[in-house]
Amino acid sequence: MFQRFNKARYSVSRVLSPAFWLNLSLATKMTLMVLVGLTGLVVFFGILSVSAAQQTTARTLQERVLLAQLAASHTDYVLGNAQTLLESAVTRDEFAESAAPAARQQALRETLANSGSLFLQVLLVDSSGDVRAAEPPLAEPNSLRPVLPQVLRDQSFAIMTINLPVRGAATVAAVPWRDAERPQRSDGGLIAVLQLSASEISAPVQKVTLGATGYLEIVDSSGLVVLSTRPHRRLSIADHGESFEAMIRGGTSVVTNCHNCHTTNLGSERESEVIAFAPLKRAPWGVVIRQAESEVFADANRLQGQIVLLGVLSIIGAAVLVWLTTHSVIAPVQDLTAAAQRIARGDLETPIQVKRGDEIGTLASSLDDMRARLGKSITQVHTLNRDLDARVHERTRELSALNAVAVAVAQSLHLRELLDQALAQVLRVMDVQAGAIFLLDEETRALNLQARCGAS
Repeated sequence: MFQRFNKARYSVSRVLSPAFWLNLSLATKMTLMVLVGLTGLVVFFGILSVSAAQQTTARTLQERVLLAQLAASHTDYVLGNAQTLLESAVTRDEFAESAAPAARQQALRETLANSGSLFLQVLLVDSSGDVRAAEPPLAEPNSLRPVLPQVLRDQSFAIMTINLPVRGAATVAAVPWRDAERPQRSDGGLIAVLQLSASEISAPVQKVTLGATGYLEIVDSSGLVVLSTRPHRRLSIADHGESFEAMIRGGTSVVTNCHNCHTTNLGSERESEVIAFAPLKRAPWGVVIRQAESEVFADANRLQGQIVLLGVLSIIGAAVLVWLTTHSVIAPVQDLTAAAQRIARGDLETPIQVKRGDEIGTLASSLDDMRARLGKSITQVHTLNRDLDARVHERTRELSALNAVAVAVAQSLHLRELLDQALAQVLRVMDVQAGAIFLLDEETRALNLQARCGAS
């Protein structure tokens, strides 16, 4: 184990050493640099993509919560208007026990008019649940005893969904009705049937965005859908009702993911949704905004896709740059290297075929000029060597003759014998068949034949 570790450490240190890097070819160096660069690009764009997706997702989820809180605040505002209208109306003298029925009816009519389109109907109900007065008037006497909540005796304002005898299921707001002469006890309640339009409640949110798959619902503490931008879901039991009940009791805003089961022609399917919840303050209700996860995170997915595309384009661009660099730089350098190796082996006849206008072209031209000059210099050297060999051979022959003469002189002192031997040595050294020696007579200035060989 220790030996393997030392061997691996040695291999790593060898790879990281400057000598190893310097001994690599240009193509290998370029490939390694590109691999390192591409790895860095991939890591960078990967980290950037994940970080951008996380930030966009967190911002999108926060926006969902803010939209739910905006709708909840708007709904609280609408319910607050209803509470203000009812509380200001119930204190009027016309609702006293001794007031005339006509005056009481007029007071209800004015209350309904003051609400604009918020109230559909206003009813004054006594403690027994009997309707004492209504605007618009009821076709026949009715009793709300089965549905009038007893909490009106202890609450100042209540919101509930009840079944009215004529209207059916309706959302009502109620305040206790106390006789001015007996304020300590509740004689019933002033009830207003609310005109809660889904478009009115969701208007602030829709102005921002609910998308193609988003919808808004208001759910009460029992999980009943009080209001929905999808009309068919109104007064139905919401899925995840227990979770909504817990959220309403907790009173905190939440955003989470879930699956919405829906039925299609192919059967039951599950669709991932993002749910944002915000509780109301004036009623035990909560605003729920639901939207398909694919649409909620469309921007994040699009951004992530754009980053990935940019990364792929960068990698392709780097690969193209490497190819261009290899084609325009490394290949000519390799050609120059091969040409230099040919010159080193003695091939001075093959010209260098690199025609470029850049530095590599200048280097190739200089190398080709050097090749031509070197060939010319070598030819001149060979010519000089031949001339030198001829001269040396001639000088050698001359020296050999002189040496032979010197040897002959050293062997005998008789002039005739000396001249004959000298002539014979000179003819032998000079490789000549005939020759003669003449001596100059100093008095007559004439040449006298003293020795001959091969001549008549």
